[in-house]
Amino acid sequence: MTAKPDLTQMMTKAFKEGKGSLNLSGKMMGELPVEIGGLRGLHELYLSENELETLPNEISLLTDLKVLDCSMNRFKEIPPGISRLSKLERIDFSDNELVGLPAYMDKLIDLKILSLSGNGLRTLHPNICKLKNLGVLVLSGNELKELPQGITDLRGLIKLDLSYNALEELPRNLDKFTNLKSLVLSSNQLLKFPREVLKISNLEELYLTDNDVGKIPSEISELKNLKNLYLKNTGLKEIPPEICELKNLRLLVLSDNLLRTIPPEICGMKNLKWLYLAGNTELVLDNETIEGLAAMDKLILKLP
Repeated sequence: MTAKPDLTQMMTKAFKEGKGSLNLSGKMMGELPVEIGGLRGLHELYLSENELETLPNEISLLTDLKVLDCSMNRFKEIPPGISRLSKLERIDFSDNELVGLPAYMDKLIDLKILSLSGNGLRTLHPNICKLKNLGVLVLSGNELKELPQGITDLRGLIKLDLSYNALEELPRNLDKFTNLKSLVLSSNQLLKFPREVLKISNLEELYLTDNDVGKIPSEISELKNLKNLYLKNTGLKEIPPEICELKNLRLLVLSDNLLRTIPPEICGMKNLKWLYLAGNTELVLDNETIEGLAAMDKLILKLP
């Protein structure tokens, strides 16, 4: 392979200079040279935008590695050698061809960020639920129809991105997500508002865009810490006045629905800075509501 001598030279140079980071992204690699195993002090390895299908066994020698970026390659499975890299804190296998996850994922006990978007995942191995230090889990753009019940054992999660899957429902015990601040459910197959979400007490950001939920329950007011709420194209015909009890709400996206009116109490939401109503072709606002919205300090309003 013509590019291999250059790559080996780059790796040797990195070793001699004692660099903790090596970027081999976009090198059109079909394989990673086995010499990679000699870089024992490597902390970060970037391999995105290549043509890799696997990694050499020597990758397991990089026991100090904390960051591994293998996004935008051709991996059909996560190579087994990674199981020995127990110090890994961030892994990115986005935009590959993964269809499943290995059982050894639970050995990556220090993992904090796991990005697996843009693959073909249909199920999640239950061992992923043992990653107690995981703070960010990105699973967007897969083929997931359900989540393992144990997913809520990931109590350190701060952000969970499940957008662009095929989910019809969520696990019931979401109240265990005591640290979760951002939940992204856009573009799934939810046919009603997932009431389980109302149990996530510290949630600050909720995306339900492009799900035909049809109705928002009055109990939405229970999400006291909510700051950003995305309800674009969700088939809404009305908005419950209780939504105005969300005192911390700063952004409310109601675009592309079937709304004919909005609660006048919305004018009293002092922290609301962005209100999107575009695409509600039958929406009619009375003069009092229009004046109330106009008087709101620094409100950015997008009308039909």
